Amino acid sequence: MNKHFLKASLSIILFLATVLLGSTVQASMETTVEEIMANKDSYDEKEVSVSGTVSSPKFKSSRHGKLYMTFPLLGDSGGRINILFWGDMKLKPGRKISVKGIYRKSMKVGNYPFLDMIEATEINKDEKK
Repeated sequence: MNKHFLKASLSIILFLATVLLGSTVQASMETTVEEIMANKDSYDEKEVSVSGTVSSPKFKSSRHGKLYMTFPLLGDSGGRINILFWGDMKLKPGRKISVKGIYRKSMKVGNYPFLDMIEATEINKDEKK
C-alpha cells in the first residue's frame, strides 16, 4: 500500500507543479499599438510586445535620482501609445524599436498619473536606422 500511495502522491505533486508553473509563466502577447488602443480592457495589466517609431522622447530623473524616459510610440497605421522606461537609453525621434512590457490603461508614478502606458522592461533598436 505504501508503494501505491507514494506513486499517487508523486503524480499529484508533479501535476500541481505543472499547473502552477504553467499559470505563472506567460509569454508576452505580440500585438500592435492600434490593437491595444482599440481593445484597452483586453490588454490592461498584460505583458505585450509592440513595434513602432519613437516620437519626442523626454529624459528625466525621479526625485530619488532614478533615470527614466517617456515617449509616444507611433504604430505603423498611425496609432500611438505612451512608453515609460526606467533607465538611461538614448533614443532619437524617428528610431524604429520594439518594446516589451506591461500595458496599463492608467497608472500613477509618484503624484503623476499616466494613461495608456506600456511600462517597458525591454527595448530593442531595430537594425535599420
